[in-house]
Amino acid sequence: MASVIAAHKNDANAKSPKTGEPKIPGNIFDYVKRCFSKEGLFNSIEARKKKISPFDNIWTVKAIFQSLSETAQQYILRMVIGGAKKAFTSKELVRWVATNTNVKAELDEYKLIVKNKMHSGLYRLEPRFAKKLRIMLCLAKSTTPFEVAQEVDKRQVHTLAEKRYRGEQGVITYLLSDQIDVEGEELYQKEFPSVSLKAKTVLDDAALIVYRCVCHNQVRPDARVCNNPECGHKLRPDHQRYDKYGRPDMLHEITGTGLNFILKSDATQAWAIVLSLLEKASTSVEDTVSLLNLFFSLAYCIPGQAYKSKKFNSTQKECLRQLYSIGFVVEYQEETEDGIFLPSHFIINMPFQINLSSKLSHMMQYDGEPELAEKKKDASVEQTVDVDYLRIVVETNFKLYAYTPSVLEEALLKQFIVQRDRLPNLLVGHIEQDQMLKAFRKGITPDQIIRFLEDHAHPKVWKEIPRNVDDQIHLWYREQELVVAEEVDVYIDFDGVEEYNAWVRFADEQEILKDVYQNKNNERTIIVEGGTYSMMKEFSKKRKQKPEEQPMIVDSGEESDDNMADLDELEMKA
Repeated sequence: MASVIAAHKNDANAKSPKTGEPKIPGNIFDYVKRCFSKEGLFNSIEARKKKISPFDNIWTVKAIFQSLSETAQQYILRMVIGGAKKAFTSKELVRWVATNTNVKAELDEYKLIVKNKMHSGLYRLEPRFAKKLRIMLCLAKSTTPFEVAQEVDKRQVHTLAEKRYRGEQGVITYLLSDQIDVEGEELYQKEFPSVSLKAKTVLDDAALIVYRCVCHNQVRPDARVCNNPECGHKLRPDHQRYDKYGRPDMLHEITGTGLNFILKSDATQAWAIVLSLLEKASTSVEDTVSLLNLFFSLAYCIPGQAYKSKKFNSTQKECLRQLYSIGFVVEYQEETEDGIFLPSHFIINMPFQINLSSKLSHMMQYDGEPELAEKKKDASVEQTVDVDYLRIVVETNFKLYAYTPSVLEEALLKQFIVQRDRLPNLLVGHIEQDQMLKAFRKGITPDQIIRFLEDHAHPKVWKEIPRNVDDQIHLWYREQELVVAEEVDVYIDFDGVEEYNAWVRFADEQEILKDVYQNKNNERTIIVEGGTYSMMKEFSKKRKQKPEEQPMIVDSGEESDDNMADLDELEMKA
């Protein structure tokens, strides 16, 4: 039989797509789908025993319903209108989705179709989802997820949120503070009193920043003693981190993940933080469902309205504190009886990935009335003076002009361009290979750089950067990957051509075959994906068995639960 030689990849943390870790969810709906998967959180013993489901919350149901395609929504509405006890045969369901088979996959991802316990062969909409959906369809348009405490000027809320999140003392500036120069002085030693210990813990949990002792050993932001036995340095409390000479006893630096984070849109940044909070609570089904209900409910809050949190559970209140520390919640009066909080546009826009540049969006500032916005746009000097957002012009000669007074945006641009000159409101730079390669080594990709430049393009220039600049950035990126190392398994020493062909066929059927070759001595070799040894070993055992000893192969479909959907049982006929 064949023998195996493992050829390992340089990156020890790399995973095979066949056996590696699950893909990181791209948004909150992908996360919910992962929880509903076969080995997901909502299929766990705890969830089944306690009958815990996100469908018990009306705003979660509304968000999931609105995330579906129009065809899937029509499919669900047909079943809702029939009533709670209305059931349908498989032929009826098949006929509805005959024109669009993607609907089947959509509904199955959330387990929305379940078997009728009373009558075999009949199906119905998931009872809790159907009940909440009927309530949602009857709600008044003005209904809000939480009790409204007071109304606030939404422009003030937006300005305060921007200041706390990406202002001079904001969270984003803090992330880049070890790389910002102001008048020749590094802000690395500057204290950020507005960034609390809780915010630092959230950033550390999300792997956006790394904290180190003076011995450069990695520590937690709330650590009191260095965990390096050779150091054992006692660390001061967070509010006493800096001594009288301005020297900190705990250093921090942004990670490659953090740099990627800053280059992303606001909604994507908010999702990265939320995902970290969800992953931390993933050991408990109840906590996960509570957080999901909170985030989906926040999506239907109105900017400028303050809400009461007195009905929140302990998990949701702790999450609210974390969101407040980051700046996603502008104000949180925890000590009051009602626990009034004021959500910002960052967390409100997160679930549906709405990316609004509110400094450019008069729609938000004037309650969605574009005509009023146009009339008031030039009404006063104050409204035009406040235009301080980043505007970039990229020329075909690789020269870049960035109109911005922000130190933060300057530091961000200097990650991948070389600064040539600096005026009070203008940065002049040049796109060069060496600086780009440094950015690539930090984990920044060409697409992220190009998307950032185009998202902040000056309104007077073409939205896309020059084609030659785009192509050159991608070419520089490819130059550093002339040789790609990959983990594979190599099989040799086959007992004849028939044995060799059988192994090749099996690897090809399993879609793990990488390459095959034969040398001058007619020695044959098979190369397959790394991490698939157990699969190949099982195949080898079956090959060794005699025909009468081989087990009979039976189509073992998964036994569907009564409370979970299994649309795979429906035979889709054209």
